[in-house]
Amino acid sequence: LLGCALLVPLGTTDDGTTVAELGAFCIDPSVRGSGRGDSLLDYAEQDARQMGIQRLVLLTTRTADWFEQRDFNLMGPAADSDLIPSTRRLRIKRGRNSQLFAKDLESAETAEAAPGKRIGF
Repeated sequence: LLGCALLVPLGTTDDGTTVAELGAFCIDPSVRGSGRGDSLLDYAEQDARQMGIQRLVLLTTRTADWFEQRDFNLMGPAADSDLIPSTRRLRIKRGRNSQLFAKDLESAETAEAAPGKRIGF
């Protein structure tokens, strides 16, 4: 196993944006720096687009420099953000101080290829 990622559709925000959460994203240390993380993230983004997802979010209590380098933006405390559906916000443990990172996705029509077709999965 070289890496894993979880893509969980969260529903729609009050402004009508469809959102999915990217979780359990990790790459084996022995292959870090080889582009496999970029390939896995690209695959997850392509899959999300095919599902009609408009925004990807991730929650973390650690630094997310790697994700920021890939166009995720720090949006502040997750428990207070209206960028995720309220049903997800209610499940966030405030004591953990999870930070929300978000990335808006272009539509599947403007994306380059279906999941796996561009990166060789």
